[in-house]
Amino acid sequence: MKSYSQGSVQSHFVLGHPRKPNLEDSFDRAKKYLEKITGARNVVTEENSSDFADIIEGQMQGH
Repeated sequence: MKSYSQGSVQSHFVLGHPRKPNLEDSFDRAKKYLEKITGARNVVTEENSSDFADIIEGQMQGH
């Protein structure tokens, strides 16, 4: 997919851990899948959301 800025579009995901402990394994599998298809740098947990903001800020400054 192309953006209006002539660069490729990257998807970023911010994930929150499930409230129910029995869903943690499913969460981990989903997170690993997203990391595999988009790159680990593009998948961020809520605990590391400040890192996500830094990534987006750096990309915006580059445009």
